[in-house]
Amino acid sequence: MTHRAAPAATAVVLRSVCAVSLAVAAAHALGLADAWWAASTPFGVPDATLRGSLARGGLRMLGTVGGAALGVLAGSILRLDGAMFVVLMTVSAWAGLYLAHTQRYSYAWVLGIVTFVMVVCEAWTARGQLMHFALERCANVAVGILASLLVEGLWWMW
Repeated sequence: MTHRAAPAATAVVLRSVCAVSLAVAAAHALGLADAWWAASTPFGVPDATLRGSLARGGLRMLGTVGGAALGVLAGSILRLDGAMFVVLMTVSAWAGLYLAHTQRYSYAWVLGIVTFVMVVCEAWTARGQLMHFALERCANVAVGILASLLVEGLWWMW
């Protein structure tokens, strides 16, 4: 890394830190559990341009909602024993990562498989709270995306 890259890197870091702080404050103000999901989201949204940040935010939300929906569906209809659970996790992780490396919108595929795995794991351990868990995940990610895009928008308008 050269010293010429330092101002650009500093700007991205500053925007990310501001967005993380805003996301955590907003998640707590909204009474959301697991605010760390909101906090982790702004690390992946900022891009070199506002348009790029908007695209990354959209892909993150698309992947999260898609993974949550498929996870709720799979978790609700599948009665998994330990061996079937391991097979489902192995096959779904392979498929999601394969699609992330071979299809467009790899960021959405990665977030989709991460959320799917999280929801199915939750289904295996706490079946009664599955829909709440998936919605909570989506809400926290949405808060993180909105915080990040607000900071990004203000940065690029300034």
